[in-house]
Amino acid sequence: MAQYEEVTAGQVKALLASCDPILLDIRDSHSYRDGHIEGAMLSHDGLMDTLIRKREYDRPLIIYCYHGTSSRD
Repeated sequence: MAQYEEVTAGQVKALLASCDPILLDIRDSHSYRDGHIEGAMLSHDGLMDTLIRKREYDRPLIIYCYHGTSSRD
């Protein structure tokens, strides 16, 4: 099972400034279109699983949703 760490908005801001993390927005497409973190990708079927399973990246992966519940699952 993949491990994860919950981060605060302040920690995300620091990561954005320092290491160009991969941002994955797992909200619905309407919410993404209404507004998202600059540079975030909208998750589609399989993208999150592929990124987590392969771990072929050297940057932090930040997954976010509305309130944090879905991104923990």
